[in-house]
Amino acid sequence: MMDRALTSRDDVEKVVVLVEKTLVPKHSQSIRPCAADDFKNYKETLKCNLELIKNLLEDKIIINSNIEKILIKIFIIVGEQSSLQLWNDEEHVQQAKVIENKLCEIFNCENVGIWLENEDNFNKISVELRPKLLKDTWKSYPGAVACYKWLLQTMSSSMTRSQLNSVTPILSFQLFSIIPTALIICDDYVEENKLTGLECLQMIINSSSKTRLLQKANLDKVIFDTLLNMTYKTEKKPLLPLYFCIAGLLDIFEYNDKFCESKKTFDWSERDTIIQVTINQMKLHFNVESCADYSECLTLLLNKFSSKWALHLIETFHQLCEITNYNATVIPLINVIKNYLLIYKPQDPQVYQILQTDLLKVKLMLDMQEQPFEEVESNLSIFESMHSLLEKLCPNLVKNLNKLI
Repeated sequence: MMDRALTSRDDVEKVVVLVEKTLVPKHSQSIRPCAADDFKNYKETLKCNLELIKNLLEDKIIINSNIEKILIKIFIIVGEQSSLQLWNDEEHVQQAKVIENKLCEIFNCENVGIWLENEDNFNKISVELRPKLLKDTWKSYPGAVACYKWLLQTMSSSMTRSQLNSVTPILSFQLFSIIPTALIICDDYVEENKLTGLECLQMIINSSSKTRLLQKANLDKVIFDTLLNMTYKTEKKPLLPLYFCIAGLLDIFEYNDKFCESKKTFDWSERDTIIQVTINQMKLHFNVESCADYSECLTLLLNKFSSKWALHLIETFHQLCEITNYNATVIPLINVIKNYLLIYKPQDPQVYQILQTDLLKVKLMLDMQEQPFEEVESNLSIFESMHSLLEKLCPNLVKNLNKLI
């Protein structure tokens, strides 16, 4: 049994060696992204090592300071193996899940999330991970990055009922611990790393919505500046995740503005800055490929607080319609225009005239192309929906559209 096996220093050292061998090794070639071959030797022994750890946890355990340090590292192993990575496979993930359940039994908790709600427990894991997640070390420890992401996911998904409309514990006492790592990972040239960083930031932002924690810690502006810089240099794949983060953060800014008496409706805001940058970036990358992506981004940004951009956006929609030439770009474009109309309900009939003309051109262009029957049906439904909205908002300007639908 484990409590008997660890009665001598030699026994403890043997288990420590086993645990250290099971942690994902340091990636020595951090100047380049990791590859599966970097972990070939590690992967060959991983199954056996995880099985040995599981067997150790099967026995009765008497927790003391030495044993607790070992268990903390086993928690980190669980985090490193919690999802498919370059260094593991599905079997390893399942083994880690079994070990996680054993740890919960040892600490008499329903799940790891509940165990992490204890500030001391979270701090113990953070202390172990922190040296591996610094700006000049994180690329050498991909396992630590995977564990960090797992910690956020676990805490985000384990909120108790009393916390659903409040604050996740991880944010209430660990803001300065968790946010820098996400920002560091976002600020990387490797696309997959950017996506990982954005996913982590999204969890942090979602968990702090309708709170003033980020503002009180002066971290909202720090996150905003990082995300704003990313809008200038983000590739296609991370673009929409980036704007999901931005949209969530803008909602937090606007929630905080309710508590600021000096803030006025038409003051320049962070939302205005992002919309301005987005429109400028669209003009720089005005092509068919970026049309759908930026249309979806704009959909996330528009709300009642962006009304000063109402007229400027008509020009942007006109330009988007000019370059839209296949079905995949039409749906996001129609959605952002529909969202625009529902939010602002323009009073100027000329706005509807411009949009109607542009949409007619798009539909005619699509009708001239050879399309699968399913796409024809989809387009018909989309334009019928747009027709109904235009008819409702401005009945006198849909006669031409009626003829073509």
